[in-house]
Amino acid sequence: MSLVLLVLCTLIQNAYRIHDETCGTMALQQRVEKLRHQEEGDRINIERGQRVSRLLSKEWRLETSVNRNTVKGEIQNNGWSIKLETEIYDPENFMRMISIFDNGEKKDGN
Repeated sequence: MSLVLLVLCTLIQNAYRIHDETCGTMALQQRVEKLRHQEEGDRINIERGQRVSRLLSKEWRLETSVNRNTVKGEIQNNGWSIKLETEIYDPENFMRMISIFDNGEKKDGN
């Protein structure tokens, strides 16, 4: 009986760890995407230590930073750490790069 309870306790503990990793990854992705899509004047760094309500564990650290062309984020908890880095969404730059191949020619169907 004690062996069954020990195994059950271990399974529940691992389920909570997987839950925290999944919810932490989703919270990190959400904050990085919000920073990635904000305009340069509106971009703010999310303060370290804000509560992510979906995480069960209280011992975690979520940090985000915005550099010139990239947004970096990291979340850490007991025994696991996830880092995420992505480029800032810049549709104007993409359109300029595409216009290089246009060569100024207008295609009007003739």
